[in-house]
Amino acid sequence: MSPVLNDICWVLLPGLDGSGELFCWFRTEIPGEHVVVVRYPKSADWQIDDYAAHVRSLLPRDRRCVLIAESFSGPIALRLSRQIASVVAIVLVASFVACPHPLLRMIPMKWARAMRGIGSSRVLLRLACLGWRSPRDRVDILLDIVRGLPVDVLRARLGILRGLDVRGDLRAMRVPALWLAAAQDRLVIECGDAFRDCTTVERRTIDGPHFLLQAAPAECWRAIDAWWRDLNGSKATAPCNPGDDVIQL
Repeated sequence: MSPVLNDICWVLLPGLDGSGELFCWFRTEIPGEHVVVVRYPKSADWQIDDYAAHVRSLLPRDRRCVLIAESFSGPIALRLSRQIASVVAIVLVASFVACPHPLLRMIPMKWARAMRGIGSSRVLLRLACLGWRSPRDRVDILLDIVRGLPVDVLRARLGILRGLDVRGDLRAMRVPALWLAAAQDRLVIECGDAFRDCTTVERRTIDGPHFLLQAAPAECWRAIDAWWRDLNGSKATAPCNPGDDVIQL
């Protein structure tokens, strides 16, 4: 393995489901054994700082860490990047720094049970999350995870997103970051300007749906690997230059 990758621990932070189970396809793309898959407890009263503290307790003490945070976990990674010296870079996958969709601000949180029921439709999961080309087994696994998420936990996590504003964390970030944007993202439509204005964030757009690490795991890893190697070919303190390359499936 390249020394550029050998001393790094890749820490995978899950999306809204919090299970970590949806990393199974992406995990096989990462070479080596230094990978931590984070799972969030099904707590209905946690806020961003609680999730950050949980992740902090799982980080290795003897290695530099790169956080790969999908969707819901992006704000958590941003918070940690300001607090922990061993976090040397972050990857934000289809993530955001404020409420990602205007409909989320309009829908009453008491409808969480109905929203979970709607999310239990294979057609809607393909439309909004995985795309039409994803294998049936991936849709079935996601379906089981959605059905297993307690309503009160779903309501609490949606409530965090509804009132979210971590643009201050983004502005204060001092580590390089890669933003993997999904070209067909139907769930995150309000985030681009904040990331584009941050000089430490480099953008790559991948032709896929919101669940990029599940729909296009190999393409995501190639983008991350290339970014990390390029980053380590320059001075460690130099910020990333913003970019907007598109990677086609």
